[in-house]
Amino acid sequence: MTANVTKSAPKKTLASTVEDKIRADIINGELVPQTKLRIKNLMERYDASSIPLREALSRLTALGFIELVDHQGFSVRNITTSEIYDITHVRCMIECQALENSIRNADLEWESRLLGVHHTLTNLPLKNPDTGELSDRWETVHKDFHDALLSNCDSFWLKKISATLRDQTSRYRFLSQKYTAEGKRDVPAEHKEILEAVISRDIERAKAVLTAHYEKTADAIAAMMTEK
Repeated sequence: MTANVTKSAPKKTLASTVEDKIRADIINGELVPQTKLRIKNLMERYDASSIPLREALSRLTALGFIELVDHQGFSVRNITTSEIYDITHVRCMIECQALENSIRNADLEWESRLLGVHHTLTNLPLKNPDTGELSDRWETVHKDFHDALLSNCDSFWLKKISATLRDQTSRYRFLSQKYTAEGKRDVPAEHKEILEAVISRDIERAKAVLTAHYEKTADAIAAMMTEK
């Protein structure tokens, strides 16, 4: 008689759980750039001991969210306009390659998935009526749309690096919310233009409009930083 063995998903380590929480707080602006990350304070904030905390901080340092300075300790990495443009430039290069690969592997299932998530996105309000800021639901589906664009790419590393760069640019989300929410850009039109180029299999146009989409965000954030 053969035993029926069910494999369960590996449980996250405490260090991984803490890493996810700290990353989320950095992305959401709860931990602002240049915030000193003192172990004692973090132990209380995340209800964790020093060992998993130090491991989490080391991982986030390697990913560029945190920096470690001799004799000063850990702090949230600062945001500069040059870094915004650098990350955007690299993200465009990597995602354009992944998008080209995804389009070359195009099939009906992928196209249907794209059309479906875009339809959902276009029917969601951009702003939260209570706060005037970007809607959390809209942001979630917006991420789904960009993920779907690259989902047919068969390169593990292109998608892995794209996800890492996306997380990095998400650090600036709280800076770009005001600009986007005020409607100074026609973001739905930008998404429609990207979708149309992809569905028509126009690789060069798709890469061009995706690049323009990201560059407009970088320009907006840089302009806001200059105004401060």
